[in-house]
Amino acid sequence: MKRIEFLHWVLEIDVDKTKDFYKKEQEVCTCLDCENFRKACKYINSSVMELFLQLGVDPSKPSQLSEFGEDEDGKRFYIGNYHLTGKVVKGPTCTSSTWNAENTATVGDATIGFEIDLMDIADTLSSPVLQIGFEMKLPWVLKEDLEQDE
Repeated sequence: MKRIEFLHWVLEIDVDKTKDFYKKEQEVCTCLDCENFRKACKYINSSVMELFLQLGVDPSKPSQLSEFGEDEDGKRFYIGNYHLTGKVVKGPTCTSSTWNAENTATVGDATIGFEIDLMDIADTLSSPVLQIGFEMKLPWVLKEDLEQDE
């Protein structure tokens, strides 16, 4: 396990097992919103992107992803999560129902939290399993217009 410090968290992560998980073929949604997220990942805040890479997470492969429309600055609002092998040693954890400013961190257009209510992926990822929840605003980068998908 590798010890990683990020803002007010100290994590112990098995980076190799996490990377192996993301190398596996995964079923992905092919709607334009999800395809845009995968292509727009290069616009994720650099500090958050660096954290994901340190943890072994492939940002283009969230375990769950939802899109909630365009905001006033033209960016798309996404929420979702990633999974990894590891645990929180120090710092706040949250659940989807207790997500707030005290147990998450906002960096640029991204808010992340380390969640303790996990999706069921026990057979595909080594224990202990940790879930990173996120909210992100990303630009629309596809040539296709979103209305074509509706």
